[in-house]
Amino acid sequence: MDYRKKIIENLQGQKKRSQIFYLRQSNADGCVRYRQDIPLKALSFNCDEFIIGIADKLSTTNFFFGDLMHGLQIMKLMAGKFPLWDYAKTANFKMSMDYNDDIFSIPASNPAQMPGEEMAGCHEMIAHSDALSVTNEPMRQVILRDNANVAIIPNYFDMATYINLFTTGEESEKRWRDSGKKTTVGYVGSMNHTEDQDVFFAALGPIMRERQDVDAVIMGFCSERFKNEFGARVRIVKFQPLDDYFTSLYETGIDILCVPVSNNGFNKCKSNIKWMEGTYICGAAILSSPIPAFVDLGTDICGIVNWDSDQEVEAHRWREAIEHLIDNPTDRFEMIDKSQRWMVDEWDISAGWVNWREYFRRVLNGESVGSIDATPRKVLAQQETLVHGIL
Repeated sequence: MDYRKKIIENLQGQKKRSQIFYLRQSNADGCVRYRQDIPLKALSFNCDEFIIGIADKLSTTNFFFGDLMHGLQIMKLMAGKFPLWDYAKTANFKMSMDYNDDIFSIPASNPAQMPGEEMAGCHEMIAHSDALSVTNEPMRQVILRDNANVAIIPNYFDMATYINLFTTGEESEKRWRDSGKKTTVGYVGSMNHTEDQDVFFAALGPIMRERQDVDAVIMGFCSERFKNEFGARVRIVKFQPLDDYFTSLYETGIDILCVPVSNNGFNKCKSNIKWMEGTYICGAAILSSPIPAFVDLGTDICGIVNWDSDQEVEAHRWREAIEHLIDNPTDRFEMIDKSQRWMVDEWDISAGWVNWREYFRRVLNGESVGSIDATPRKVLAQQETLVHGIL
């Protein structure tokens, strides 16, 4: 008798639902929310194939009660006393890892930079994973160095949950008119991005000196010199836990959100979260450095300002781009409308959860996920760029 076949036959007629555990970090920051909470909540609501469980630590119990562990940018060494992949292989348990940042290229100025031992552990973790998910192609290229089974699934926004914080293009325009057509230019970033902030302050400072119809909102860290010069015209909003962060962002009333980031490997792998948050929550037009994820959106919905090795030149380009949108509000509102229309159609988790379902199906079945690229695409007609001085 073929006992293996008999064991499988004994399962016939039983309803099988795969148990997915996701290892949730205690600090539910943006990465946790977009890469775990939002997609797995959507799966649990819309799909009866999986049972979703939360694990607060790695334990052999997970291997008995689960079929797959989905981890996020795990930076702890998994070898030694607890070789996770050895347990997984014995228990026919699958491991999926998600990487939202290029953790191997964190700038030295950023306190999140890893020591060598943890970096080696990450390479080892990636190499032993059954499959991996990332947000975009540049991030995929980083992971391919250690593992060939990598899928691209972008971040999606949970529009229904935050519908009370949605600022439509019409509401954004009314807000601007009610303010006496005063434009609020915003920046969101921590003190780990001082090079980016220097460009922003150098670009916005001359604008605010020459005209009174522009105010600034800085969410996170602000230069003391910039704050001291412009006083009440600069509003500083402290970072909050994530849900409070969304509410605080909504209350900023930002009309133009700037995403100036320097040209390095870490930033090239960034996703377009700030485009989604600024478009949906603020009803803002977005200006960005040429990060691939932002460039792919198309210049009709995201203005791109080129990098330059000379900060003075780059600041001048940013100034031109900001002033163009200040002086051409029609362009601004068209960008917002196109962005929101596309977000509702393809960047909402209500549309994107099926891509996560397909990913987990393949991982559980031991199939390749390498052909999955769920990035929304659109065909752009040739047109004049909206932002002066780009490309």
